[in-house]
Amino acid sequence: MPAVFLVSDTHFGHAGVCRFTLDDGVTKLRPWTDPVEMDEEMIRRWNETVRPNDKVYHLGDVVINRKALKTLSRLNGDKVLIRGNHDIFRDDEYRMYFRELRAYHVMNGMILSHIPVHEESLGRFGTNIHGHLHANRVKKPRGYDVRTGTMLYSDEIDPRYHCVCVEQTDFRPILFEDVIKNIEAEGGEVGYRWRRFGDRRVGLHRGAAVDRTRTRMAGLGLCRAGLRRRRDRRVRQIRGMVGPQRRHARRRRRQPR
Repeated sequence: MPAVFLVSDTHFGHAGVCRFTLDDGVTKLRPWTDPVEMDEEMIRRWNETVRPNDKVYHLGDVVINRKALKTLSRLNGDKVLIRGNHDIFRDDEYRMYFRELRAYHVMNGMILSHIPVHEESLGRFGTNIHGHLHANRVKKPRGYDVRTGTMLYSDEIDPRYHCVCVEQTDFRPILFEDVIKNIEAEGGEVGYRWRRFGDRRVGLHRGAAVDRTRTRMAGLGLCRAGLRRRRDRRVRQIRGMVGPQRRHARRRRRQPR
């Protein structure tokens, strides 16, 4: 059975990434000085790990220039690209090497993206598997500085986020099962989020039996989603009306409640 792998931020053909350093300003981000040498070694490690029929989700920033695109033809696997901020070329140029192009992907109740999803947008997803940060990790927020208008973060890793950049996976794709093990080891949630109300476990995914009163009290946001759906349904009804009915319905919508 084909295995599933994740990888991000390979940056094939990027000379600048060989000069980047960590936050200390001394330790190099990658152990190579020549981008050609870096590309060849990462291709070797990729094909050593991935078989031709395995599936690979690449979470963005695959190459930096068009010249490096031909490198992708040497990589094993059935590849899906979740586009990153450096994936700026035309779709047809990527479709030569990737079966699908996506902005994000949901897998086993977890959302895959390039840039980490804002915590308020995580919603029903237990964990965000992402790239973009290279050797860094998302830290837990510890407050808001009203004087400077900035969020303050602690030194603890936020278990809701898991980075699969190559700097953190030995510069090769990582097996999805291993990602799950790492998330569980860090205390993260695998799958959709759950909340326990007394003896009852309430799921935050579509189709779950949700006690809306308790959900509203818990501040989980599902009631806002329900209001948005009701508003959208009313807008569709108004658009289907004609003449005086439509004007009357619009006046009713504008009246304060």
